[in-house]
Amino acid sequence: PSDVPPIVVEVSATNDFRIGDRRLDARSIKPTVIRMLAEEPEASIVVQAHKRSTTRAVIQAVDGVRAATGQGALPPSVVVVE
Repeated sequence: PSDVPPIVVEVSATNDFRIGDRRLDARSIKPTVIRMLAEEPEASIVVQAHKRSTTRAVIQAVDGVRAATGQGALPPSVVVVE
């Protein structure tokens, strides 16, 4: 098991995106994840979706992560929270 903390892409109840303290739009997820993976290549990626977030917003987050990690990568884990 890696001691590297995961990269968490949060989707809020109002469909806002956040990675750490940084608020993002959907187009910024890919370059942000690419930069973070360059710094910590062993990091896993989690999309943390609020239960009131829309399916569209969650898919945008997952698509941004998948675009950053490439075709051969495993999809990110998706966790739904209250």
